[in-house]
Amino acid sequence: MLAISFKEPEDLVKRFQNEFKLSFPVLYDPQGKMAEKYEITGHPVTFLIDKKGFLIGKVIGERDWSSSDARALVRELLEKNP
Repeated sequence: MLAISFKEPEDLVKRFQNEFKLSFPVLYDPQGKMAEKYEITGHPVTFLIDKKGFLIGKVIGERDWSSSDARALVRELLEKNP
């Protein structure tokens, strides 16, 4: 898992990282080039990528990825895309 900050100052993102004790890397996109490249139209957006690096899903908006339904979806996708 990683996050990409979108047009946010690095110091603000680092404070957010520290406040919420994020344990995953955060990449910085100060000009919004990643958003353009991947046609991101809403925030947050989650990309599901298989073990080989292929995009297998895209979800726009907030989700509770710790829910049993979300965990089941991820397990199912991983089983279909070994």
